Amino acid sequence: MTDTLRVLVVNDSATARAALRLALERSPGIELVAAIADGAAAVDAVLRHRPDVVLMDVVMPECDGYEATRAIMQRCPTPVVMVTARVDARDEEVVLRALGAGALAITTVPPPNGHRDHPVKMAALVQLIRTMARANVGRARDGLGPSGAERPAPAPHPPRPTYPPAMQAAATPPPPAPASAYPPPQPYPAPPQATTQPNGEPIVRPPMPMPLSDRY
Repeated sequence: MTDTLRVLVVNDSATARAALRLALERSPGIELVAAIADGAAAVDAVLRHRPDVVLMDVVMPECDGYEATRAIMQRCPTPVVMVTARVDARDEEVVLRALGAGALAITTVPPPNGHRDHPVKMAALVQLIRTMARANVGRARDGLGPSGAERPAPAPHPPRPTYPPAMQAAATPPPPAPASAYPPPQPYPAPPQATTQPNGEPIVRPPMPMPLSDRY
């Protein structure tokens, strides 16, 4: 990925587009490739500009952000971050619908320049853009990398080295010896038993009991 991230804005609000344009153009390493107002044209814009991240509005008149995101993920998978000012980005239903459509995250539009929270909110959005641009959303399916660049072909595996026959024979371990080449196992000898006690008297051992089978 190049150092400069290409961003496409899809938002039907002229005020929001202008605010995002101004904020993104002031952010180093960010290039705003286009800002469009129609969700239905989002797929064509992605195919034409090949952005690294799409900032998608949620509520739009003809084609909302959910539908536009689904179309992008089907035609040209690209990281999508939903940025909205009309719905609560913390609402569980909104979050589930956004993620279900294929978006990677959803957040609110930063406040306008001059607002006390603008620097913090804009820095958070830029960091979110950088993080989501590294996500793998299936671009390998069309053979394209970030910004539409062709993926390089994988490097071929190096050939296996060949050795002279003498070295191959030396490196080949000998076959295992057959079992008949080894002597059969020998039983361990019974340990010697003492016949006298320390005082010199003989040791008298009781006779071994007769097996039950021999008693009857």
